[in-house]
Amino acid sequence: MRRIFSKMIPLLIIAGLFLLLYSSPLFYQLRSYLIMMPYSHYHYRSSLAANTNLDIRIPAGRSTTTNDWYPWTLYYHDTGFSRVTQLPYDLTILYTFGHFPTFHSGSSYYDSESPYHGSFYGAYLLRNQDDKAIPFGFDGDGNVIKEKWISIPEYDQRYLVLPTLGLRPEKVTFETKDIQMKDSVTYVDFSNWTMMDAIIITNSPQHQFIESRRGYLQYGLPSGKVEKEFKEVEMAGRIYARHFNEQNMTLGLYIIAPDFQILDYIDQNFLSKSEITGEKF
Repeated sequence: MRRIFSKMIPLLIIAGLFLLLYSSPLFYQLRSYLIMMPYSHYHYRSSLAANTNLDIRIPAGRSTTTNDWYPWTLYYHDTGFSRVTQLPYDLTILYTFGHFPTFHSGSSYYDSESPYHGSFYGAYLLRNQDDKAIPFGFDGDGNVIKEKWISIPEYDQRYLVLPTLGLRPEKVTFETKDIQMKDSVTYVDFSNWTMMDAIIITNSPQHQFIESRRGYLQYGLPSGKVEKEFKEVEMAGRIYARHFNEQNMTLGLYIIAPDFQILDYIDQNFLSKSEITGEKF
């Protein structure tokens, strides 16, 4: 009997530690890491970056010593963009979002008082599905078609991000105003980018936790009482757009942030430090 009990002690300790972890806010942070890293790797394998030898390295939370962003830049290779928009382009999205504050069950992405509220930055990769050398979002003279570029973050919010938190696509708000454009911009060691800035009216991710939702696996749990779920908020958005002829790839480096002051900080300290390399450069 003693021998059986002695063998059970390690199992009881492990079970106790698991229960302690499960009841801790740290559980949701670790769960996010354990799920999102292999999930991101799975999407990378089918992504436009992997299939065209275009290496894009965007610094995330691990690049600093402070708690700011999720530790890694994640990959998502989308299969619905062309169907919804009726544009014949494949889309791969690179992104990161706000960190998990200490002793919190959810990301700062939810927190309306945080500079990371509703924020993302990363890259959009687009390529013609028929392998034609037709850049996404540019006309025949090389000028940006702003409506097509706006369709990407709108699709992202309306069909990929907010529905995983419980807001149906038809309920998602996404509007832009005061669009400013600047051509011939040099950025991340390449010339001829077009920079687009806009004010975005969309939905805050803040909502009341009621039941488990798919997005919680990534962002953790929302916390606190919410007077109005998914209320409309004003955000700042920026996209740097350029077509890479050698890889037949159109690239948009993007930021969505609560205001332009925070957006500029993200740009200067994170996105602008990205590295783009490829076999044909």
